[in-house]
Amino acid sequence: ALFKDMAGEGLVEPPGSGKVPTFKPEYEGMGAISTSVRTAARFRHGTVVRVLRTALVRAGLEAYNDQQRDLYIPAVGGSPGALFEAKTSADSQSLYTAVGQLTMHAEPSGAEVRIAVLPESCSSQQRVRLENRGIQVLPYVWEAGQPVFSDLGALIADLGPA
Repeated sequence: ALFKDMAGEGLVEPPGSGKVPTFKPEYEGMGAISTSVRTAARFRHGTVVRVLRTALVRAGLEAYNDQQRDLYIPAVGGSPGALFEAKTSADSQSLYTAVGQLTMHAEPSGAEVRIAVLPESCSSQQRVRLENRGIQVLPYVWEAGQPVFSDLGALIADLGPA
């Protein structure tokens, strides 16, 4: 009943909705934020998502996104699929948001692999807390303006090509 209510409110997409998976790049680069003082801001989230998707596709995994999910790999055959939530900060609010998004937008069966894509500055204590809740952590560092995912090879091996 809860799933049906959430689907009716547009919070989740019902299975078999017929929507064809796609990937739409997010905004990257510089922009201005209007507050009492005009401030420049760097938008890096789109870069993290794009670079991660490119690496997954090169490894033979099809990755898509939609309004609710940064990236996902659909379940195929015996593969459970995967859900990625990327953050550009490892502060408490970003971690809480990642947990909420990975929980609310995962498949109701719970079979999907849930992955928080976080800056390497995320503490080992916070990583353990996430992993104890069934959320894998994929850390990254910035090198020459691009995110570099140190544990991506192991993750790809675990997910297997689609």
